[in-house]
Amino acid sequence: MDFREVNKQNLRLAYEIQKEIFPESPDILHIKNSIDSDEKGYKYWIVFEGESPIGISGIYTVKADSESVWLSWYGVLPSFRSRGFGRKILLESIEKCKSLEAFKYLRLYTAEMDDDDDSSALPLYDSVMDLCEKYENQDDDTLDNTALIYSYSLTSEKVLPWDDRYAELNELHELCDEGEEYIKKYSNQLF
Repeated sequence: MDFREVNKQNLRLAYEIQKEIFPESPDILHIKNSIDSDEKGYKYWIVFEGESPIGISGIYTVKADSESVWLSWYGVLPSFRSRGFGRKILLESIEKCKSLEAFKYLRLYTAEMDDDDDSSALPLYDSVMDLCEKYENQDDDTLDNTALIYSYSLTSEKVLPWDDRYAELNELHELCDEGEEYIKKYSNQLF
């Protein structure tokens, strides 16, 4: 398995993978903006098995907590699910975050899913991450109070809870919407 950093040459592929995994919320701008960023905690990778792209993973930060880095758009293409790739990608993403030596915690947010949803990664998160909290910050209403925040300690310290601090989910979802307009306007220049 090979993590290849997203750059201008593979941006289209990264976007297509992300859009296939998350068709309701494609996010070209977040991925595109990471290419030119010098920020340690702002990167995206296309994940390959041999020469076949199988998924995507990324990280970003939020203003509320300089000690945390957040997993972003982590997912496995549907045709590669149920083969252990999700766990491998998550564990390698954790190792990439540890190697930055800049953050104490890796966090991710996700929506609660129905128990019969086969695409849910919740059992994986429950088995790998250190802590799960229901996220109910009233200023962040994008997931209708169905959000969960998972946390993992990147150091030997015990993970501290997120405790419903503002996680900037509204801004992330607004960026998704802006990205769709951006693609309509600039797709021939973008790719």
